[in-house]
Amino acid sequence: MQYLTLALAGSLLLSTTPNVNSAPLKLNPPSTFYYNCDDGRSLVVRHYTLSDRSLEFIKLSLPEKVYTLPHSISASGTRYSDGSHIQWWSKGENGALNENLSDPKARLTQCAEVTTAQR
Repeated sequence: MQYLTLALAGSLLLSTTPNVNSAPLKLNPPSTFYYNCDDGRSLVVRHYTLSDRSLEFIKLSLPEKVYTLPHSISASGTRYSDGSHIQWWSKGENGALNENLSDPKARLTQCAEVTTAQR
């Protein structure tokens, strides 16, 4: 019985070993979006994904700081957040920036995407 248990455990380990012949993951080139916000600031959002789309994140560049934010669950649109301080939410050509997630009454900064001709 002990040999059967060891054989079964060994086969389970082998079956969960990743396929060494699979293609290595690569970071796709980023998509870049530019926004003007109602508080007078401009920001840049660079959207990154892995080649198998298992990971998605953005680099949010504000005049004073750059944030790396992972994709978060959203009922509508697309949301990126560090879960404690900052959140970027976008839908279509509009976005909203929340720089104080700990305050439920914090004002959202509304932003609109800028086309190449408007830059």
